[in-house]
Amino acid sequence: MLPTGLQRHPQSGTYYLRRRIPTDVLVCYPGKKEITFSLRTKDYRTAVERHRAEEARLTSEWEEKRQRQAERYARTQLAAITHIDALTPEVIDAICLHAESASLAGDEARRENGHYTLDEIEEYQTGYTEANRILKGAVAIGDYELLRGPLVQRMIRTGVAAFELVNIHAGASVCAGF
Repeated sequence: MLPTGLQRHPQSGTYYLRRRIPTDVLVCYPGKKEITFSLRTKDYRTAVERHRAEEARLTSEWEEKRQRQAERYARTQLAAITHIDALTPEVIDAICLHAESASLAGDEARRENGHYTLDEIEEYQTGYTEANRILKGAVAIGDYELLRGPLVQRMIRTGVAAFELVNIHAGASVCAGF
């Protein structure tokens, strides 16, 4: 029995790698649904070794494409928030979605490079829980000034060049990029 994705051509005996392209990266391969190419060997052991190496390469390639898609999506979400007139639930959702996707993209890149220790993960989880509690409390009582610093920092990190202070709810303000 051959490993999944390893096929042998019936006439030539040459081994091929055949993989379905994951749905989330299909847009990066217009007109294709799968990838097939020769492993340039008729020897089973060599084919299995090359298959493993190519599988790892494809997995890495697909992860890079996912990372680029997440970054592109985060940039378009940021561009969509060009001017905030009011801190509505939709605007808050858009800001949160952008922050989450940027955070997840950075986290995924760091995780793939193997730079997290168990202590760092636990510290991150604790900090994230505490930050969420504080931010939700600030939004609940209308303390939008608490959001100014994180928004400015996020926009500077993501390359937004200009800022505008917009009055929100009786004089409170938040910084928005345009």
